Amino acid sequence: IHQRVITAIDSILYALESETPVAVDTLAGLFADLMTPTYFQHSTSAFETLKSKGITTITNEALRDQIIGVYDSQYKFFLKFEETHVAEIERGATEVFPTRFKETYNYDLSKPDFPGYLYPLNFESLKTDQEFLYLILGSAIGWISVFSV
Repeated sequence: IHQRVITAIDSILYALESETPVAVDTLAGLFADLMTPTYFQHSTSAFETLKSKGITTITNEALRDQIIGVYDSQYKFFLKFEETHVAEIERGATEVFPTRFKETYNYDLSKPDFPGYLYPLNFESLKTDQEFLYLILGSAIGWISVFSV
């Protein structure tokens, strides 16, 4: 799902900046992908087991340092990002999207990838809508910074 969201952000930003027409159904699918809440699958059990057996079991020092870094600092960062990300999606769904889209959270929950559609009322007006652009760009910056780590 993470890659789908990043692809949706890239495609939406391109469509907003471009004069090239994009099919309404394509845009609706991209907006749904953008607004799909994603959750970090977290578990520290493997790391805790490794610590109890001795972290020096990993003889590659660089790899050992990276693992420690993920669980000592980046792990908390991912959890905080998740909290902020879901809050922004909820803010978008309750405050930004209702006046700009036909409906929110139109997803097919019976399918594993939860395809959905969010149809904009007026796509051209979104190109200059500062509140909407702020929401989209904030999401893009968050995704890029987290998943390029």
